Amino acid sequence: MPALCGLRASIKLASDIGMDRIERRHRHLADYMLDEMKKRGAESWTSPDPALRCAIVTVNVPPVPRLDLENWLWHTHKIRIRGADPNKLRLSTPYYIQKKDIDRFLDKFDEYKKRLV
Repeated sequence: MPALCGLRASIKLASDIGMDRIERRHRHLADYMLDEMKKRGAESWTSPDPALRCAIVTVNVPPVPRLDLENWLWHTHKIRIRGADPNKLRLSTPYYIQKKDIDRFLDKFDEYKKRLV
């Protein structure tokens, strides 16, 4: 029963906000994340067509070892990311994330990358 109540509340919230507005925010945040990662030398594995991507950005960031970065971010800063070995990061931009959260991740990514040199 609690799961059904939660689902009902989620559907109501999404309806109140509006799916178009939610999608626009997802796309805006994902585009921002992708642009910022490309400035840092990341290779995009996300579709170049904005109509074919939404709230997930995938980038390749050699020589950054994905698993080491993932563990360091979580254990040191409580930032959760996922990806695939050896160097691919899958970064999600859900509706509730704020730009300052993305900027915090980017700052910590830069900090970690400097440690590799």
